[in-house]
Amino acid sequence: MKYITELLTGNGGGNRYFARITFEDKIFTNANFFETEIKLEHTINFNGNTKGKLEYFKNKSSGETGFLDEEKKLVELVTKGLSKAIKSRNAEDQLIRSEKKFHTIFDNAADAIFIHDLEGNFLEINEIACKRLGYTRGELLNLTPMDIDSQANAKDVPEMIEQILKNGSLIFETVHLTKNGKKIPTEISSKVIDYREEKVILSIARDISRRKEAEEQIGKLQHRLHNAMGEGNLSWWEMDIPSGKVNFDPGKVTRLGYSMDEFKDAHYTDFTKLLHPQDKGIAMEAMRCHMEGKCPAYKVDYRIKTKNGKWKWYHDRGAITEKDKQGNPVIVSGIVVDITKRKNTELEMENAKIEAETANRTKSEFLATMSHELRTPLNSIIGFSDILLDQVFGELNEKQTKYVGNVLKSGKHLLDLINSILDISKVEAGKMELQYEMFYLDDVFREVKTIVSPLATKKSINLQTDSAGNIPKIRADKGKIKQILYNLLSNAIKFTPEGGNVIIIPSTSENMVHVAVEDTGIGIAESDRDKLFKPFVQLDSSANREYEGTGLGLALINKFIELHGGSLEVESEEGKGSTFTFSIPVDPPEKNELIPEDKVEKKIPEPKVDKESLVAAPHNPKGDEPVVVVAEDDPKSRELMLAMLSSKGYHAIGVERGDQVIKKVRELKPLAVTLDIMMPGQDGWTVLDKLKKDSHTRDIPVIMISVLDKGKIDSMWTVEDYFVKPVDKADLIETLERVKKNMKPEETTILVVDDEEQDRELIHSMLDSEGFRILDAAGGEEAIKIIQKQQPDILLLDLMMPEFTGHDVIEYIQNMDPTSNISIIVCTAQELTEENKKMLDDNVACIMHKGMFRRQELVQLINNLNPPEN
Repeated sequence: MKYITELLTGNGGGNRYFARITFEDKIFTNANFFETEIKLEHTINFNGNTKGKLEYFKNKSSGETGFLDEEKKLVELVTKGLSKAIKSRNAEDQLIRSEKKFHTIFDNAADAIFIHDLEGNFLEINEIACKRLGYTRGELLNLTPMDIDSQANAKDVPEMIEQILKNGSLIFETVHLTKNGKKIPTEISSKVIDYREEKVILSIARDISRRKEAEEQIGKLQHRLHNAMGEGNLSWWEMDIPSGKVNFDPGKVTRLGYSMDEFKDAHYTDFTKLLHPQDKGIAMEAMRCHMEGKCPAYKVDYRIKTKNGKWKWYHDRGAITEKDKQGNPVIVSGIVVDITKRKNTELEMENAKIEAETANRTKSEFLATMSHELRTPLNSIIGFSDILLDQVFGELNEKQTKYVGNVLKSGKHLLDLINSILDISKVEAGKMELQYEMFYLDDVFREVKTIVSPLATKKSINLQTDSAGNIPKIRADKGKIKQILYNLLSNAIKFTPEGGNVIIIPSTSENMVHVAVEDTGIGIAESDRDKLFKPFVQLDSSANREYEGTGLGLALINKFIELHGGSLEVESEEGKGSTFTFSIPVDPPEKNELIPEDKVEKKIPEPKVDKESLVAAPHNPKGDEPVVVVAEDDPKSRELMLAMLSSKGYHAIGVERGDQVIKKVRELKPLAVTLDIMMPGQDGWTVLDKLKKDSHTRDIPVIMISVLDKGKIDSMWTVEDYFVKPVDKADLIETLERVKKNMKPEETTILVVDDEEQDRELIHSMLDSEGFRILDAAGGEEAIKIIQKQQPDILLLDLMMPEFTGHDVIEYIQNMDPTSNISIIVCTAQELTEENKKMLDDNVACIMHKGMFRRQELVQLINNLNPPEN
């Protein structure tokens, strides 16, 4: 540009002409440039766009006022030439840049690039091609595509070139040979292009060795998958939802006995029509649920018909695998598996379960029958032997006493054996239920130690118990825990020589409580420890001769411990002693409550002859003996109970049928009723329910007696006690004596002292229905007069009364020795001072504020006072 300005100004000579070119924000001027008023201007255009301008100035000193035509033409020609020169220069620059860019891409491409003419002569080769094939650039330029293809593919190269020319492009796979003969799987993408004004072929060659290896691995995996699916009776399927067409693995239909031709261009309805009528709706609903987005997957079991008309079970599972742009499902895919064998096995298992449950029920019925049939005669043997030993019906000589004692001892031993066998059978049958309660271990230790202490004393064994005072209450079956501890202690004492030691050691860890029974006995050989917990198994014959036992004790308590979710461990050394440790949870998780076995209604045969009730009068009757009704259908058991009770001064009356009990109890109003559960007419639970609903009998204590184990008494009615036959006479008499002791007097006299008549009437309405004898006093002075004539058991006293106040009455009573034991209940509306409260607390049983107590509270308070007998 600078040169052009100098050229323009040089033509005029001197300082006559000046030139300035502005191009793309750059300004070029001649030397000694001076801008004058005489100017000629032309724009520089390129591709229709203004890129700059040419300004030509003329000096005024020449005396001229404008440009000559020749000068104007010159400037116009220069401007046009300048535009052409710029255009030519830009084209060259663009070409240089394009070639540079091409070679940059060409040489730095990740794939090999070849350019060859239509005869196959290489014109250009990039660096990657040279490195991959192992040739120099010069060596490759002297080769053709046929030279670098494997022998198997070389013959196809001319045909490939012909196809490229015909179609303009082609993608194909071949195998390239390196200089050292290595084969490289290659994908070629070829295209016809213009290169330096002639048609050539550009080929991009990609090494697909890894892809081929992956495809080979995928092929192997697919083959394995196909074999595995075949072995596992699996088949895949996919359905095009809009059209309903189904693609699937051949095994889906061939396993049913059909050919693929029978399912050519299959529609989903071709399969649904084969479904079992009971399963078709289920399968369609499962698919609908998934399609509507309500279920995360489609899964269903159904039966499908085979070609020979039989049914097979399929498990079908799938999910939506493709959706359109609007989110609508397009493809659903899944697998089916033949589960016929599994379904047949499940059916066999279900049938086996039914058979097992039937057998279990049969076993339970057998246990109930055996319990009844074995314990009933033992009840008579043990009970009558006990009565004979008490010599109620006459004295026994020495031999008679010995023989009867042997009968009693053998009967009890047989009962223990029967109970253990039945308990083990019940545990194994799943019919044993634990009766959970909260208690302290120290209480159990104390009770069991009291029982076994005589055994230890007889052998001079030192029996010790470590305190469990730091162990909180545990929740377990207290009766079973006592039985466990009794068995371990009695065994320890039995197998410990005289003068030895037995100690109970309690401990805790996390949520478990541990109780160890340690002895210095004969010990157990290691080879014998596996036999310890097997029923009826004792360690050796010599031990059998020296030590009595059935071999059931440890087996039974081990099952009791397992029922608690615990364990029993033993450590022992022959000649030094043994340690048995049982561990149970402190607070085990709740379990579902089951109906106790003793609550299952049993069908008892109706007797053919309805015998009259038996009556057993007490020996040496006085006429006021308490009456006890004995409800028992077994004649021997009933006779035994009557004998037991009459020997202790009770007037016992027997009833043999359940439907006779209510009438007899209403008629006699007995002290108590002993009630068997299994009776003809009505079972014991029905009788108990009727007794407690009858207003004439509801308050009479009921003692349940049965050959059935206690279990859980989940009746809505409370019973006084529950005995399992054979009944221990001492326990039965103790219960009846407790009932007698707790019976309130026929009349409890209550004196109500209040100057307000309405308040006295209110107390009457609260207490009249409870059977109390109620006296009234309208003031303190009247109350004193009544007390002087007849001493009440309880005084209900108002404090605020005119003339003679409640305080005066209290003071008067305290000063009278014969009446000082009257229980006083203050019933007042007065606000009490601290001094009043102190005085009353020392002299009255309770203070109740008027209008702030309920009838039940008052009655409960009166009953709790236990007034002394007059």
